[in-house]
Amino acid sequence: MRGPMNTKKRNEAIPYFFFSLLAFIFLVEVPVFVNYGRACFNLWDLGIYSQALGQISWSDLNPLITARGIRIFNDHFDPILLLAAPLAHIMDAGRAALWVEFMFVMAAAGVLFALATKREWNPTTLLLLLIVFLFGGTISSAVSFPVHPGAWAVFPLLLLSVSLVYERPIPILASLLFLFLFKEEFPFLGIALAITFFLRRRFLLGVGILTMSLGWLWLVFSAREAIVGPIVHYPSVLAEGWLESPIQKISSFLFSSGRWKTNLSLLAPFVPLAVWSFRSKMKFHWGLLALFVVHFGIRLVSQRWGYHYECTLAALLIGASLPLAFQQEDAPSRWVWASTLMLLLAVQAPFIGRYSGRTLFRGGLARCPADPVRLLELEELRVRLKNSEGTPVMAMGNLFPMLAYRGAFVLPMETRTLPNPPFWVALEKEPTGDPWPVGYDGIERMLNQFGKQYSAEVLLDGRFVKLVRFN
Repeated sequence: MRGPMNTKKRNEAIPYFFFSLLAFIFLVEVPVFVNYGRACFNLWDLGIYSQALGQISWSDLNPLITARGIRIFNDHFDPILLLAAPLAHIMDAGRAALWVEFMFVMAAAGVLFALATKREWNPTTLLLLLIVFLFGGTISSAVSFPVHPGAWAVFPLLLLSVSLVYERPIPILASLLFLFLFKEEFPFLGIALAITFFLRRRFLLGVGILTMSLGWLWLVFSAREAIVGPIVHYPSVLAEGWLESPIQKISSFLFSSGRWKTNLSLLAPFVPLAVWSFRSKMKFHWGLLALFVVHFGIRLVSQRWGYHYECTLAALLIGASLPLAFQQEDAPSRWVWASTLMLLLAVQAPFIGRYSGRTLFRGGLARCPADPVRLLELEELRVRLKNSEGTPVMAMGNLFPMLAYRGAFVLPMETRTLPNPPFWVALEKEPTGDPWPVGYDGIERMLNQFGKQYSAEVLLDGRFVKLVRFN
């Protein structure tokens, strides 16, 4: 049923938007920021992108990422970092990276809230979509494994989805171009979208989208190499093995328990919405569905699942569900609400208990407890190294992000290029800290090797933290 939405229902729904956002912030985002202060996150990916944000400057727009041994834009091409970098000039780079990710997630949620204030959108349906987006499991998985511009892309993906619902060419092109700034895979979505417009005989818009997408791909995979030097060609890297053993790749996708778990957490909360859409004979937007199918295909080919990889798929499913709320007076029925909330509870409850509950109320995560002695030792470590800027630091994975501040030269434990002495080695003692990928035994062997080559000076040897200077 089409027509303007009831103003009374809109006013009744608005407070629940704020309640949902506050619940998400408390249950998901607050534990993330708390755990950052406890050095809980590995250099993958927080250390990489906090180092990038902290080192980007007018004198070096393409800084070296020591964790990867490559300059940031020779690895991935996500120029959105250039717009986010100024925040790292006014606060700790790791915390700045977390704030950037938080703001993009909130901006994505803000898109749904902004639509709820407009007469042509059903606020009750949008509220359900917001709850599914925030508590469907993929966003909490992404922000608890911070940070990555691929996760930040939930915002431009929802902007693009809204533009497609309205069928406005300029916003479609603008939001698509904005999306390209976040990761080099998104122009492939643009090509799929162009094809849907060609099939609908909207040739001018299709040509515009296709030209922009192909132009960006040329910039990413051809012109970029001429500008910055050798790059990592991820399409060829990620597609390795498909020609030799496609059956093995497909079976890995179909039968791996880990893949089933992540994909169920992605898809299950949308099942009631899908059933409702079929029953209500909703007219699908093939452009929105094409975006999801192609993006899912990219995930399938690359075999990248979990962590931050699926939140963009969730954003596209939210986008594909937007026609349920556009110019529709029919709100989700009780069975849709009940079944969706039950599925969300099944998906999110383990995360809240295992992550949020332990972080806020049970002394912290096992690898990074909130022991006051440990926190004091971490602060002493940070201050000592801050006062010795310029000397290279080899840091255990979970210590890397807190040391990747501006002007620091931090190396991961697994680096193959040892710095010239003097240099520091900062680590936590077993069982705290995160020794991945070398392990506690590997770190111990490394220290023994350094002790034979250089003179060692132990500057901090506490219950949890150890700092050694090799000369």
